[in-house]
Amino acid sequence: MKRVTALCILGQDDLCWKLYERFKNKIPKECQKIGQYKGGQLNLWLMPDSPELKEAMTFAEEHNMNPRYFSEAFFTPKEAREASFFHLEYVPYPLELEGTDLSDYGTQYTDGCPICGLGKKAVGNVYVDRKFMKKYQMGNLSREYFVSEHVRKLLENSGLTGFHIGPQIKDYKGREMPPYYILEIDSVLPPLSESTWIEPAGLEPCGHPWTLYNRSDLQYEKEKLTNAMDFNCTQEELNNYHTHEIIVSAKARAFFKENKIYARFVPLTIL
Repeated sequence: MKRVTALCILGQDDLCWKLYERFKNKIPKECQKIGQYKGGQLNLWLMPDSPELKEAMTFAEEHNMNPRYFSEAFFTPKEAREASFFHLEYVPYPLELEGTDLSDYGTQYTDGCPICGLGKKAVGNVYVDRKFMKKYQMGNLSREYFVSEHVRKLLENSGLTGFHIGPQIKDYKGREMPPYYILEIDSVLPPLSESTWIEPAGLEPCGHPWTLYNRSDLQYEKEKLTNAMDFNCTQEELNNYHTHEIIVSAKARAFFKENKIYARFVPLTIL
């Protein structure tokens, strides 16, 4: 495993290009395809604590380029094959460009903070506009993971543990739509390791962080995974959708691949 740090900078073409040209030959080979200057955005991946990273950070800050920093672990093919758990890093987000969430379509929530909603859970029927659900086998509806009828049947016959199929999703206008279901994750893991780079962004009036941004790979001490099942979720609610991230076993990842269910996985960092 190799850990790499990224400077992400938007715009400022001349300065970005100058920075990229200065360090492009120092980008590790694992990051060559993603460590580049393209379309007004520089993603410059360099080794942690290296002289090059320190120099690039100094340049960016002296020129007020407002860099954002990320850390990522890159695994060898052998390490990835032998990994026991994976972070389900991405599934489609049908509402990503809409600026809406399920409450805008009439879904009711309970148990959350009355001010910011932290910890809230959907109760009763889950509603959405059916037009967003036409082409997905699995996805995330701003906090709630869902699966199609086909995937539901596969999961229920898979023998995988740590989840159950929740309520059927309904169109908010009462129109007919193909059956989709909420995927409820029952197994909640202990807190992430303190070495996971979590960055709070502002505070709500209630004192809760406005958002917890995940700036690195997810990391757990080995003993925290002793009781992990095939499907698990983080205790923390992360990033813009305040989502409990899904952690799956190697067996569950193989299920996704064998059944051609689109999702992106990365090996979980186990300390």
